Amino acid sequence: MPESIYVTGCGVVSALGIGQQELQTGLLQGRSALNSCLHHISTVHTIPCAEVFPSYEELKETMQLPDIPYTRASLMGIMAAREAVANAALKFDGHYRVAFVSSTSAAGMDKMELYYGDYLKSKQHVPYIALYDAGAVTDAIASMVGNFDIVTTVTAAGNSSANAIHTAIRMIQTRYADIVVVGGTDALTRYHINGFSALGMLSHEVCRPFDARRNGLNVGEGAAYLVLENETTVKRRFVQPLVKLSAAVSLFQPQMPVNDSAHPIYTCMKQALEQAALHPENIDYINAHATGLPSDDRAEAQAIMAVFGAEYPLTSSTKGAVGHTVAADAALQLLITANAIQYDFIPPNLHFTEPMEELNAFVPIATAVTNHPLENALINTAGMGGYYSSFILSKVN
Repeated sequence: MPESIYVTGCGVVSALGIGQQELQTGLLQGRSALNSCLHHISTVHTIPCAEVFPSYEELKETMQLPDIPYTRASLMGIMAAREAVANAALKFDGHYRVAFVSSTSAAGMDKMELYYGDYLKSKQHVPYIALYDAGAVTDAIASMVGNFDIVTTVTAAGNSSANAIHTAIRMIQTRYADIVVVGGTDALTRYHINGFSALGMLSHEVCRPFDARRNGLNVGEGAAYLVLENETTVKRRFVQPLVKLSAAVSLFQPQMPVNDSAHPIYTCMKQALEQAALHPENIDYINAHATGLPSDDRAEAQAIMAVFGAEYPLTSSTKGAVGHTVAADAALQLLITANAIQYDFIPPNLHFTEPMEELNAFVPIATAVTNHPLENALINTAGMGGYYSSFILSKVN
């Protein structure tokens, strides 16, 4: 990358709890938040998903927000972005040009599902209907987090927050912004459940990334935000970076190659290593995208072994703990990996019991590993439509 970029703050709301500490504790304990969807969507579903525990009302009350309409995605986003800003000791004092780049997929669909019928009949709940689009979610978060100079929204399915991070990087590199708060938020809705179900992608059991019995993914909800800035602002603000963002590669390839060795994830990982000026043996951990989808998990495992060989790094997917959080997913993966580097642990690949028949040499880390120093970690993300990304985070010595 032309200019060193650092992560100086992180904030998260996940099904394992509110804030980084609860997420990290849940991962280290090997807890899975996957369960029946019972509380926060407009129809109960028995298909496993990862729900954030506090209700809409509880989230709003906890943050002492004005008594105006919000969407669930906005509330989770406000909470996570506030933690990231506080974690980075970021002040909106006019000394720096600060941008907010947020992503969402379902946006305000949770309120739309509840109230659109009433709206069609009698024009009730207009304020909630007005919050439906992705930009409205971003604006609601930004207004409650800080005085941003730039506010923009990115949406690209499961790769939304990855694309948002790439956007943030370009902003910093081109001096369009000095500091960027970036990430994503999505709330569970019928739209999620029915949409993924119609595509034949959901598992009716807990998802099993990289496992021989994997048969689909589980959707989750949550929000994750990072604060990115370059070395100049880090020094001027006298802040200690959490990790360095050593590489960020994106690829759009809607048509899959016939040969799995040419899979886009393979290309992204190779280019990320080149960008970071690292060799395969320099990577200590891979946070994989793996969702439990049979063909996708196999392709990612093949790509990992093609890049790194039989001595591939310790690898895990955290989807078995927090589900696939759609627009928040990539930012959540980076946040989890940043914590792993800071606190010397490997998060577990839950529900794995048996290697894939076609790749029985590929075995992810099924239980958390502690006291394991990490210098460099690679993150793979992907989204429907042909979006792929790989990132490398490095320890700041």
